[in-house]
Amino acid sequence: MAIIPAHNEEDGIEKTIGSLLRQEPAPSVVLVMADNCTDETIPRARARAAGAEVIETVGNTAKKAGAQPRAGTRTTAAVRRRLRPGRGCRR
Repeated sequence: MAIIPAHNEEDGIEKTIGSLLRQEPAPSVVLVMADNCTDETIPRARARAAGAEVIETVGNTAKKAGAQPRAGTRTTAAVRRRLRPGRGCRR
C-alpha cells in the first residue's frame, strides 16, 4: 500500500500515482489522503484508469500530518479486500 498525503496537488497528483503504479512490484493499493483540497486534486486522483482510492478529510487543522493517521481508520472495505496476501502485500 502506498499512501499519498495531498493538499491542493492538482499539478502533480496524476504523475505521482502513475509513477507508483509503474513500480515493480506495484503497490496493491494507492491511497490518496486528500486533505481540505480546494482544487482539482480529488477528481484527478480518481480519474486514473488504474486509479487511486481517495479519502477526503475536511476540517483537519493539522495539515498533511493530521491526514495520514486517518488512513488507518477510514479505509474502505474495498481497500482492505485488495490488501490480501498475493497482491503485493507482505506479511
